[in-house]
Amino acid sequence: LLAQNRLSHVLRRTSGAEQDRQARATALAEELVRGLRVLKGIGAERAVAADYARDSRAAVRAARRAVSAEGALVSVGVLLTGLCLTAVAAVGGGLALEGRIGLGRLIAVLGLAQFVNGPMRVVGAAHARCVRALASAARVQEVLGAPPAVPEPAAAPSPPHGEPADTGGARRTPAPPDTGPGKVLGTLGFRGVPLPGGTRAEWSVPAGGMTGLVCADPADADAVALLLAREEDPGAGRILLDGTELTALRLDALRATVLVCHHEPVLLPGTVADNLAALTEDPAAVAEAAHASFADEVVRALPHGAHTTVGDRGETLSGGQRQRVALGRALAARPPVLVLHDPTTAVDAATEDAVADRVRRVREHRTTLVITTSPAWLARCDRVVHVPAADRVVTP
Repeated sequence: LLAQNRLSHVLRRTSGAEQDRQARATALAEELVRGLRVLKGIGAERAVAADYARDSRAAVRAARRAVSAEGALVSVGVLLTGLCLTAVAAVGGGLALEGRIGLGRLIAVLGLAQFVNGPMRVVGAAHARCVRALASAARVQEVLGAPPAVPEPAAAPSPPHGEPADTGGARRTPAPPDTGPGKVLGTLGFRGVPLPGGTRAEWSVPAGGMTGLVCADPADADAVALLLAREEDPGAGRILLDGTELTALRLDALRATVLVCHHEPVLLPGTVADNLAALTEDPAAVAEAAHASFADEVVRALPHGAHTTVGDRGETLSGGQRQRVALGRALAARPPVLVLHDPTTAVDAATEDAVADRVRRVREHRTTLVITTSPAWLARCDRVVHVPAADRVVTP
């Protein structure tokens, strides 16, 4: 075992390389399957097939090296246990020839050595498997041990004006908006925040209304959504919620207060009903949100209604259906501040106009920021902020 342990670093290294190559080939295969229609449309099948063949061959070579290293490690264990048995037989035979032990004792010693030899081989093989498992564990630990993209403040306060008590990870239904003491008002402010398009944002979103944000550069729209979700922190400037910087708030409390519905929604595994009720346990809130987002029409059009499974990332639904279900999920949570990033780009104009009108009514007296260029949404906004693609301060 000591000898195997000294040689195990080779197997661990080759196993890690094997798993890395397999992961690359698997990820590429998944991307190819997801984008197969696009690849056929642009005639890129041969090019991507060559890429996959190259990665697949590299994975096979890495697997062969790992298997060879494992076989060598097991062989070392078998060889050493065999040598041990041979040494016992040689020493015992010599002692028997000298008359120092009898034939019965020699047979007993050889039998005991043979009995121990089998389990030692099993232990040696198990050691090799453990080394490969350690290589897998190292990859998992690399992910789990990665530092967070945004740090949690050392002494983080709750959102200003108070935050509902921690529910221990359970789903909760936010209370109806209240501008009285102890409630989140929902005023957002950008103070000198640089955006990818070259602008420095200097604008506010008043509490209790619907504000439209029109970005000339799509990268600016993406950046604003990521910053408000605090998936990223600004390189300079400040983002405020009721006068308190987002970076000073607890992440869990912030995300329970400010809910961002991204442009490309990701649906959870399960059914349409599971997704609509993912953030609340209130059936009335789910029904209201499904009606406002036209997700109820999606349910009626599906073969099994609300019990239809959405598949991996909602792939059994069309783009418009995914957007409406994701919008319904966000509305059902009734967050104090809701950020919608191009929520209905995949639906027809008539449906988009109706959705915008219903969302406006459902979100009355709650802060809503809609990042969009859609006339249907902007017509419902109380205020519109324009972000040009120019190197200047944005002060509407």
